[in-house]
Amino acid sequence: MQVSIRSRFINILPIGLFFILLVGFLLRFLQLENYPLSAHHDELSNIYDGYSIAETGADRWGQKYPLILRGFGTLDYRPPMYAWLSAIIISLFGFSVASGRLVSVILGCFSLIILYLVAKKMGGKLFAFFALLLIVLSPWHILFSRIASEGTLLPSFFLISTCYLWQRVKDKDYNIKSLLLLGVCIGLGTSTYQSSKLIFFLFTLLVFYDLFRHANKALEKGVAFAISCLVGASPQIIAALTMPKQFFSRAEGSMMKFSFSFDYINSIFKNILSNISPNFLFFEFGNYNYFTVARLLMLEFIFFYIGLFFIYKIIDKKQVISPMYFYSILIIAIIPSALTQENPNALRASCLIVLAPLITAAGIVFIYNYINTPVLKSAYLIFFTTLITLNSYYFINKYISSEELRNVGMRHTFVEICKKVNIYQNKYNKIFIQEDNGDGQDYIFVATYCSIKPEYFQISDKEINKYGWDNFKKLGKFYFLSASEIDNKLNSESSKVLMVLGARNNKYKIIDSVEVANEKMFLYENSLKAL
Repeated sequence: MQVSIRSRFINILPIGLFFILLVGFLLRFLQLENYPLSAHHDELSNIYDGYSIAETGADRWGQKYPLILRGFGTLDYRPPMYAWLSAIIISLFGFSVASGRLVSVILGCFSLIILYLVAKKMGGKLFAFFALLLIVLSPWHILFSRIASEGTLLPSFFLISTCYLWQRVKDKDYNIKSLLLLGVCIGLGTSTYQSSKLIFFLFTLLVFYDLFRHANKALEKGVAFAISCLVGASPQIIAALTMPKQFFSRAEGSMMKFSFSFDYINSIFKNILSNISPNFLFFEFGNYNYFTVARLLMLEFIFFYIGLFFIYKIIDKKQVISPMYFYSILIIAIIPSALTQENPNALRASCLIVLAPLITAAGIVFIYNYINTPVLKSAYLIFFTTLITLNSYYFINKYISSEELRNVGMRHTFVEICKKVNIYQNKYNKIFIQEDNGDGQDYIFVATYCSIKPEYFQISDKEINKYGWDNFKKLGKFYFLSASEIDNKLNSESSKVLMVLGARNNKYKIIDSVEVANEKMFLYENSLKAL
């Protein structure tokens, strides 16, 4: 009977995998500009730089073939891979938020397949089936596959890809050709996101450790591996050598101050635990944390922690990712977040999105292995597959039906008002945009949605207050001002001015308005008083 159950499962598995992957692809691809709503300033920074690279070969600041991107100021230099990949997509499909987000969609879909292959090698078909089901329906992975940020999908995609390549390399006894590919992939991982530099450096040490323990001609192969890693990481190495201040600028503002003290070590451990805590992972649906409104399914709670402690009983000890290595990779994935000041952090710990399904799947399979009755085994698999699906359906339905959830962290109201400005802008020589928050990032929305071509952005008249983070005051005919600054300028302004205001103003003629999730913005003209 035991053989019969496994045989039936194996027979229907290809059909199940096809439908799971189809659902996974659709959840990541459909209506990219609406779920979540457009857009976050970090997304637009990557997409507009990709647009600029595609059009001019330089980022928006005029840096030709950039190895790092300036972003929103001298404290915001970031790796360029997402922008470069966006440039390819934009060259094919044109400039839009959907085109920029398509990079994450493609990486997200490929990561589903790669994770299944890694899981199958680690723990067999049943383990891989649940790992795939969980990542396909993961709120964390779904949202990160639909957002154009360098920190969402790139690090986890390269992490699971290096795990897959490492398995293949070990199967071939560290064949040099396969080893070179693994090294290049690890090196390229350093160009994905700021925290990935540390992740893939530590992953390199892990591979070196195993190579020198088990490979024949370890020294020769180790040298080849090191060279391939350096080749892959060469863009970031060149950036570090030629622009050291810019290369390390992002870390300076986010890292905890290092010290040889109990408090420092204690803070790191607390931060690690916070990123795998029940509240953060399972019980904070609707609470925003760096692009996410949920991380994992609530149903995973018990299985995740069972798997965390007992995954060593599920993993095949003959393949390279042994229990010791898996736990090492888990710590490596969290360390970049643990060393910084804001925890838990869904973005800096984003590599968890490909590791968590493996842990939860281990918990499910661990319990399955202790069920002796064949009928109960079948019922168990059907029951929890159904519950996982229903739990995910609840999340998806709640999310798509809530404009507030789709807009959290985004600035869709400002996006819509910028689209309105684009309609009217040719009638005005000056456009005043109210920006009372002082973050100086409104300009990237204007550049994106008001038809400002990269060539014009690069040469346009700009006024920027620089203090680490750029505070844009002027971009061509667009002025970014506080409400009081707008009033002062209008007192001496004789020409017609279009104004973007966050509240009603009866002194001026209203031109248009937008409302999203109970947030309103208005377009006014200064020439005619309201009656």
